Amino acid sequence: MDVIGNNISNVNTVGFKSGRMTFEDMLSQKMKDASASNGNIGSTNPYQVGLGVQTGSIDTIFKDGAPVATGKNTDLCLSGDGLFVVKHGNDTYYTRDGAFSFDAEGNYVLPGSGHFVQGWMAKDGIIDTTSGTEDIKIPFGKELIGTTNKTITEISTVPDQMNISFGGKQFRVGGVPNDGRTWTYKDDVPLGATTAEIVDENGNTATVTLSPAATFEVPKGQNVVYHTDVLTKGSVTEQYPFTVSLDGRQYTVVAMDADLNVSSDWGLKSGAAVGSDTITLTDGTNDVTLTLDSPLKEAIGETGLTQAVASQNHPVTLTFSDGTTAVMTDGTYETGASVPVTGPIGTLQSVELDASGIITGIYSNGARRPEAQVAVAHFDNSAGLVKKGTSLYQESDNSGAPTIIKAGDFGVTITPGELEMSNVDVAEEFSNMIITQRGFQSNSKIITVGDEMVKTAIDMKR
Repeated sequence: MDVIGNNISNVNTVGFKSGRMTFEDMLSQKMKDASASNGNIGSTNPYQVGLGVQTGSIDTIFKDGAPVATGKNTDLCLSGDGLFVVKHGNDTYYTRDGAFSFDAEGNYVLPGSGHFVQGWMAKDGIIDTTSGTEDIKIPFGKELIGTTNKTITEISTVPDQMNISFGGKQFRVGGVPNDGRTWTYKDDVPLGATTAEIVDENGNTATVTLSPAATFEVPKGQNVVYHTDVLTKGSVTEQYPFTVSLDGRQYTVVAMDADLNVSSDWGLKSGAAVGSDTITLTDGTNDVTLTLDSPLKEAIGETGLTQAVASQNHPVTLTFSDGTTAVMTDGTYETGASVPVTGPIGTLQSVELDASGIITGIYSNGARRPEAQVAVAHFDNSAGLVKKGTSLYQESDNSGAPTIIKAGDFGVTITPGELEMSNVDVAEEFSNMIITQRGFQSNSKIITVGDEMVKTAIDMKR
């Protein structure tokens, strides 16, 4: 009745596994041994009188309970021969209760007891399930810089980072609105300055960066003169060397005789012979002669300029197949190539879990990244586990040591957004209660009848 009562009282307990009690007879008193046939008489059975009943076993039935949808994505329903792993200090427990949630510090826990759910934390988005498990902790608000691969469709110069010239010398400036306004320096720019304040005809101001630093003083009121291209004749020490790709080979350019707009489609005007240290490019309208750092070791045929080399002094704008753009200041880029592009910083806003137990973080910049994976323990004999209360179990000598697995192994599955309910069958428990009651009542009649028989025997003697 204790076992039945415990089952019925836990009919709504998440992950509860019902118990079953079996009976066995006690030692029997032998009144007469069995005998074998001797030819004159047949064999006889032994005379034995049973001495009553005793408990055979109290078993935990680890069949699956019915899943119930909760709508809470951090709830997990476990099916199959496995248990979740949780820890409290140095003690490890196992449970079928998947009513998990994240606490204020991002710990994935059993909220009623604070036990930490165990699993594998991702390292740079990679989960290694062969390593040891640890507490799952995913703080909301954590930052992530998104990176995606994009295909380059066009290479061009950066429009607001232009060359300027004054006093016969050139400087790279950044941040100047190139929209037709006339800009002058607001104040004197001292020798060695890396930034300067400029002002337009309407009094609007802007800050520009100078690269390299000013090598001479710039007087107030000096005009900011734009050059239309990043690569400009006469700026060898500031802009060169840079690399071009022709006929599948790369060449280092140290000087040129005209402006080269890297967004145009350039090709060799004519083939270049072995030993030549110059090549002439044309875009069909304009020509430019490039001086190479060393003479050609082999002839090259007519081909297009397909690469641009970006640097701090030579940034380029890449246009991608999805219509987005990015400014690059380091690296070699080629149209048609796929390059990793760093996106804006995002903060973790929510998580989602899948059937493999992987927790994926969803960030404000649209990035999605695996954060952790929930671990599962498999026992050779789950019924041998010791109940510790609050739906927790610990291993015993008869359960065997756990094998830590991931969902999908040993037929174990995880369903997010659901909980496994108790596997108690109330109708069956009431039937067992009636059977137990009738058995007890029937046995109690033995005492009543035995008393009456003894009384009759005493009366007969009197």
